[in-house]
Amino acid sequence: MSATLAAGRFNAPPASLRGSAPLVWLFLVALGARVVLMYATEPYVTNDAVGFRGPSFVPLSYRELAMSIFNWDFAGDLGTRSPGYPALMALCFRLFGIDNWGAIVAVQSLMAVVAFFAAYWLWRQIYGRGFAAVFATATAVLEPALLLSERGIQSEPLSVTMLLLSLPLLVHAARRVSPAAAAGSGLCLALLALTRPAFQILIPLFALYLALRLGVRLRTRAGAAALALLVLTAGLPVAAWDGFNLARFGYFTPMTTQGFILTSHSAPIASEAPHRYRQYADVVDIMERHKRPDGMAVWVAYPEIMQRRNLTFAQASRLMQDFSIAVFRDQPVAFAKSVFKAFTRFWEGYLMAQQHWYDKVSFLLFAKLYEIMVGLGVLSYFVVGAFDALRIKRWLQPGVLERLLILAIVVVVCLASTMPIAVENARYKLPLLPLMWGVVAASLASNWGSIRAFVAGWR
Repeated sequence: MSATLAAGRFNAPPASLRGSAPLVWLFLVALGARVVLMYATEPYVTNDAVGFRGPSFVPLSYRELAMSIFNWDFAGDLGTRSPGYPALMALCFRLFGIDNWGAIVAVQSLMAVVAFFAAYWLWRQIYGRGFAAVFATATAVLEPALLLSERGIQSEPLSVTMLLLSLPLLVHAARRVSPAAAAGSGLCLALLALTRPAFQILIPLFALYLALRLGVRLRTRAGAAALALLVLTAGLPVAAWDGFNLARFGYFTPMTTQGFILTSHSAPIASEAPHRYRQYADVVDIMERHKRPDGMAVWVAYPEIMQRRNLTFAQASRLMQDFSIAVFRDQPVAFAKSVFKAFTRFWEGYLMAQQHWYDKVSFLLFAKLYEIMVGLGVLSYFVVGAFDALRIKRWLQPGVLERLLILAIVVVVCLASTMPIAVENARYKLPLLPLMWGVVAASLASNWGSIRAFVAGWR
């Protein structure tokens, strides 16, 4: 079984599963599921989308930046959000009217259609035509958490689409030495990074994959152009936005909230020994007084911190960044333990749905079953990934390097999502799920004959 996994081969499907018919049926099922959800549920608006207004309101929501883009006036923007999803919201506001949440949700469902074809293109390039590619695509477009996330005003659907578009374009660029495909992949990766900043780390990873897969072809004009275009199209938009924030706030970052986010790790550690941080005694006291069950006291405490220290929002975030780094240096073991807890929470099964759904026993049972299935799926994925990773001599074989790229994406995005933030990070893995489940599904389909023979031998 492991040899087949490493080689990327798959058993020929039955005649009934060949051709385009299974893909057409799968597309109709996926489309039907979204139509049913569209008529059975109302769009839900998250706190990230619209935020909240209090006595000391500071704009933190996607909508605030979306309106700045809509009006092309950034005077009131504080750099609290990266611009990927707000730009999509602003476009929908322009086309369908401001705060037309139903239109945004409909657009997100259309993006799922794009993701469907992108996923199939990716798996077909890795596993070839056949049942393995179709089965892998099915796990992407019918993933419950992704289906439900499309009904909310949140960035995950855009992140999923951009990741699933960037990968097949990258693989195609490597196989055909296509500068155009490389540029397309880079642009999708840039929008992904500007939607979820944790994905910025994929830019050098994509470049490394392309260089390895091109090999000696990198010396050709087309190969060099492909690599250069990938890096430029992915890196320049991200650097431009970070530079825009640097010019406005003196903070080279995609979001000026980065320092505040770090306190999800540092604040609980500091609260256990506040006397060790006398320079930040007032900050620790404010955070402790605003302590919340979700661990993100800073979103309630930051107005008081700004007032106490007479700081702007960006300056207060820099203060909290310096505070967090001081805590991490002082107590690296406690920080490591906090990161480990965040790592385990990252892989929890999580369904984003309207709160009243969780009042229904049927949905609670489904959510529990989904949580179990996610646990089994994550374990299966890393077992399959280990087969590829441990067979070093086969890394450059067709399909193997691509699966290793996916494994690297999963690992580095997980680390980039858990090292800065300790809580509420389970949803950050949603863009990774189509890739993980696709590899597991394709591996099962590829080795179905071997699995049946193995089971038969135990009868």
